[in-house]
Amino acid sequence: MKLMEEIDVESIKTKVMKILEAARAPITSRDLLQRTAVSPSALSLALSKLYKEGAVRRIYTEEYDPTRPFDTVSWVLAEKGKSGVKTEAEDTSPIEDRIKLVMSIPLSMHATKTQLLNSFNAVDFLDAYVHVIELAQNELRIMCPVIDAYGIFPIMSKITKNPTLTVRTITELSKSKDLLYLLDIVDRNRFQVADAFRATKINNNQTRKISGVHTKMIVADDEAALVGSFNFSRHHYLVNFDLGFLIYDRDMVKVLSRLFDDLWSYVASSC
Repeated sequence: MKLMEEIDVESIKTKVMKILEAARAPITSRDLLQRTAVSPSALSLALSKLYKEGAVRRIYTEEYDPTRPFDTVSWVLAEKGKSGVKTEAEDTSPIEDRIKLVMSIPLSMHATKTQLLNSFNAVDFLDAYVHVIELAQNELRIMCPVIDAYGIFPIMSKITKNPTLTVRTITELSKSKDLLYLLDIVDRNRFQVADAFRATKINNNQTRKISGVHTKMIVADDEAALVGSFNFSRHHYLVNFDLGFLIYDRDMVKVLSRLFDDLWSYVASSC
């Protein structure tokens, strides 16, 4: 069954490449859905792989809606894509294919959003966030002090589509109370949370924080990671300018996975 899924994805990738090669302008994912006649999840996986391979580029137009990143982001064929699609086994890709700049641009800078993203060949934060989640086939490792419903919905959607996916999250539950809803409705073997927040009592019944988590990171298997200064929350996305990196370098991603696992063991054992 797995082999058939891989063959289907390769077929969709080929279709997308042909459509983009014949196009004279950027094409949205929504338009690609109509032209390929495949499911959104299948197209999302194919585009994710093509982007990771450096065969296609994201383009942000005035049509881009950050609340619907998959539907409204546009695509063009990368120069290197015109001579064929690379295989994932190739490890000679240039640094710009293995690490992508990610920007979170606040509402106050909305007028310059597309210009900034396109000028620096950067990926919008929410677009990158959903992209990494979609790449995960086995496990998502998430570390972030603040995760609200805005950050939870893409995770819930992926859990629903992939019944074998597991998710582990290191956070501060006092700032991420929306995660409690997922803990109530998702099998605890598939969705686990470790609370990194620790405090001690001081005078007048006040408390002082003595430990927590400030890292913002999400890792999909050992395939890709998103690391930056952004919280996975609506408030952050509306008001803060932040930078980060979308990482495809497998050696680096494996290091981040191992680091997460070590921190998970420490935090979970002290809960």
